[in-house]
Amino acid sequence: MLAKYYRFRVYNATKTPLVYANGARVEITWIPWKLVAGTLTYGSEVKQNTVFLNTGGTIAAYGQAEGSVVDNSSDLNLGLNGTFRVITDGLTELGSVQLFMETSSDNTVWPSDANQFKITSLEEVKVLPVKTTSLDAVNTTNFEVF
Repeated sequence: MLAKYYRFRVYNATKTPLVYANGARVEITWIPWKLVAGTLTYGSEVKQNTVFLNTGGTIAAYGQAEGSVVDNSSDLNLGLNGTFRVITDGLTELGSVQLFMETSSDNTVWPSDANQFKITSLEEVKVLPVKTTSLDAVNTTNFEVF
């Protein structure tokens, strides 16, 4: 079940930075779902296409970026189905980009706020192998959380 508040975090486990100015992109799109009177009901599509890596941005090699907070306190969605996509910039080396979910019960205390925070302490949603590193190569995978 999805938490009251959640956000995604991305970890760049390649040996090189992902640089927006060079053409790199990290995009996540998902559709939340819930049961309403016993019927599966889908919500509106959510896109976070420039949250992790936007104009002028860089995700360092072995660095991370944080997505926008999703308030699930009134929608009460149970799960989601999504797509995780990384577009390489031609300088990216082989490796992986990992998607994690971070949750909070009150939108003020997050695991990443702690001293000595390690992203691996969060729930890993998906590992996306970066298999092709040429300019504008698209690496995509689906994921689900419930």
